[in-house]
Amino acid sequence: MTRRSKDALDALLQITRDTLSDRVLPLLDQDGRYTVRMAANAIRITQRAIRAGDASCGLEMDLQALYSSMDPALEAEGKDTRHRFAADIRAGRFDDTTSSQQIRRMLRDDVQRRLRVSNPKYLQKLLDGS
Repeated sequence: MTRRSKDALDALLQITRDTLSDRVLPLLDQDGRYTVRMAANAIRITQRAIRAGDASCGLEMDLQALYSSMDPALEAEGKDTRHRFAADIRAGRFDDTTSSQQIRRMLRDDVQRRLRVSNPKYLQKLLDGS
């Protein structure tokens, strides 16, 4: 997706969110307001995901690099990468100190990338130590 189309999509989502919040929400009963707030929040999360773009694929790229560095013949590919990674962790493949530190760093970075999209306020609390 090009930067221009991402910007256009973001603008369209913003208009939709504003319309729901400013025009539709005041007309609804309590249950309806809850539903519209949930939809507006989903739009907000979608906007952050669009802005994050390829950064949200970080763990997959980290795993590709990890497996390539270990042995190019063992390189994990596609949708099975996370499953293979989990199986390798369970099998103790990364139990040595160096690998363990690298794996913890990769997982921490992945959680932070996901929280940056889904719940940036919570991420900030975590980073601030609150």
